[in-house]
Amino acid sequence: MVNEIDVQSAFRRQFDGLRPAVAAFAPGRVNLIGEHVDYNDGLVLPVAIQLGTTVVAAPLSEPVIRAFSAPFNSFVEWPSTSQRQQDAESSTAAGHTGIPAAPIQPTSAWTRYVTGVLIELARESISIPGAALYIDSDLPVAAGLSSSASLAAAVALAICQLAGKSMGAGNMAQLCRRVERDHVGVPCGIMDPFAVLLAREHHALLLDCRDEKFSHVPLPSDFELLIIDSGLPRELSRGDYAERRRECTSALSLIRDRRPNIQSYRDIRMDELLDICDALPAPLNSRVRHIITEIERTKLAAKFLGDGDLTQFGRLLDASHASLRDDFAVSLPQIDELVELVRVQPGIYGVRLTGAGFGGCIIAAVNPDTTEAIEPNVRSSYDVKHGARSQILSALAGSPARILQLS
Repeated sequence: MVNEIDVQSAFRRQFDGLRPAVAAFAPGRVNLIGEHVDYNDGLVLPVAIQLGTTVVAAPLSEPVIRAFSAPFNSFVEWPSTSQRQQDAESSTAAGHTGIPAAPIQPTSAWTRYVTGVLIELARESISIPGAALYIDSDLPVAAGLSSSASLAAAVALAICQLAGKSMGAGNMAQLCRRVERDHVGVPCGIMDPFAVLLAREHHALLLDCRDEKFSHVPLPSDFELLIIDSGLPRELSRGDYAERRRECTSALSLIRDRRPNIQSYRDIRMDELLDICDALPAPLNSRVRHIITEIERTKLAAKFLGDGDLTQFGRLLDASHASLRDDFAVSLPQIDELVELVRVQPGIYGVRLTGAGFGGCIIAAVNPDTTEAIEPNVRSSYDVKHGARSQILSALAGSPARILQLS
């Protein structure tokens, strides 16, 4: 977690001594298992991590939103939502419609999340006349650790606090999902914002993405999670992720044509899987096989984790990676190489790609007594061969997004 006192000091420097009024933090998340099933009515098992995004904010007398991102070292300014509404009313009177959403300065990737939050909060009747925002994060970007949901949630929490309004965690999670889907162009599921906003310390979150019911699964004391960033960045808005979603939708449509009683992937039983896949063309049959088996693996993983059976839990992680690699085709040769390198280290229960794939991070469930030898082995093999600098993090299951105490 970024040092909040440092962020408050940086806020004052950035905004000419302005005193902070609000500070909010939202964690990143790592998904233990249940990949690419959140948008297919599946089950997922993420944990919040202690890295995340901190937003410090204060009201302004002017009708503008000024935001600075420390990770991107960039500043941007928007008309406030109240000012946009006034502009829209004037525009409508002149024969035009719509609330302008573009920032005054040229936009960049992070600004679309902030803009989206401001617009979506205004639609919920939560807006402020003007504000200064300072954003900092220690999450690696494009690594599959949900830096985007963390950013959206932290900004939303800070704005709500500044406006004196409250919003339930579930409603805020849906808002953050709309931000990513409608304003950034990533057709994501509900897992990331729910994990960021509804997690519990020392627990995994078992989330049913069909009905949004969830429970918290305690983590065993002899369990440690390592996150290893491959150094291969992902860009989900480029199309690979959307293509997998289209394939899943197309496959389900074909299944429904033949079996009208099946309305969701959750309606398919494991004993039906072979017949259903045999009736589908490639690669749709492989995509369906991953979805159904991954949902079943997630059910079992929650049980084994709750029972403290880390050997069986680890085998499910290994099977999940094989399915992501072979059936869902979202891994890369370099990722597979890193997975195999880590898997043969002592004390490893299981290893797999985490996140949407096409780069990003892998995770390893390990015995805490054996973690020290893993980093030098990765450095001396993977990093040297690929000229990379992989980042290895020991991830403790952290708390959900929250308001911080100002110093």
